[in-house]
Amino acid sequence: MMPTGQRQPTLTRLQTVFLFLAGAAIFFLLRPFQVEGGDTKIFLSPMWSFMYGRQLVWYTREPLAHTIIQVIDIFTHDRRLAFQISGAVCGGLYLVVLSRFSLNPLFWLITLLSSATWVFVGHFEYYAPIAVALAFYYLMLVRALEREPRATPAAVGWAFSLAFLMHKGSLFFLPAMLWLMFRREGGRWARRPWPGRRLEWGIAAATAGFFIDMIPALLAQMNIGMLYITVNEKIYELITPPTQAIADWIAAHNTTGLWWVYLLGRPLHWAYFFGFLAAGAPLGLPVLAWQLLKRRKHWIGSDGAKALLTASAIAVVWIFFWHPRALWMDWDLFAMGTLPVNLLAGGIVAGIFAREDSVV
Repeated sequence: MMPTGQRQPTLTRLQTVFLFLAGAAIFFLLRPFQVEGGDTKIFLSPMWSFMYGRQLVWYTREPLAHTIIQVIDIFTHDRRLAFQISGAVCGGLYLVVLSRFSLNPLFWLITLLSSATWVFVGHFEYYAPIAVALAFYYLMLVRALEREPRATPAAVGWAFSLAFLMHKGSLFFLPAMLWLMFRREGGRWARRPWPGRRLEWGIAAATAGFFIDMIPALLAQMNIGMLYITVNEKIYELITPPTQAIADWIAAHNTTGLWWVYLLGRPLHWAYFFGFLAAGAPLGLPVLAWQLLKRRKHWIGSDGAKALLTASAIAVVWIFFWHPRALWMDWDLFAMGTLPVNLLAGGIVAGIFAREDSVV
């Protein structure tokens, strides 16, 4: 554990540029080893070409991530190559974000030894931009919770809005921002003091994404040059049903032809639950379990660690209840939930978190 208040070494600007370029190049060269995701066939199918078109489309579930592919495709005229370029560039950016957390080799081993890393390897899905946006959101959140903050609540809010516009699933991790509002003092909850209107600006920035997301819908209503695609699925149709009767009722009252891999609490459900966790955090979860077994609670004294722990707890619950529509091929979706787990575990090993302070 590093002494409280001692900051870890950081890269220079030139080194950061080199890391980005080298990382992007490596991920691009590894593209032949891409692993298929749940929606890969759909995104590369002629059916999706009809929805995709040559005009900009605001895809409601993953609007900005979808737009990135569209823009690249304008220049490449090759959708496969567009996905590969997007993944490689996002991979380089992801490494830069990780470098801002820590340069400790163990931190990098824990965070990169994850199925989440494979979304940058020629993956024909939208999760590469989402992974970068979420990692950046967690970085800003941890930095804002340092004893001497290096990020403002507004920076955290804008980072969250970016992640939200990349993928609506980011909304699950919004509660981690509550640590910007409150803290524990002497066993009691107290409002975190922020000078001026910093907290209010943070809240405004965090909600800006919702309003930005409404603009394409308004343009579509006024028939102003943009096709607005809606997603037919409702939230309760994506949650694992606890009984066969509930599964049958939902399947009979939807228009998407739902089917269920398993029911809540059945052996196959547990297999998928632990399977997704093991793929996403093969080292992160054992590290956290070791900390709990040894009752090493010093890292929980850092509010940055508490924020990541909150996001990690939400992620585990989400992975438990959310149902995979494409069996194991939905690994890329659930890998997003293990990002805070790995960042927290890697940060603990690297000495990022110290009692009553975060020394990122």
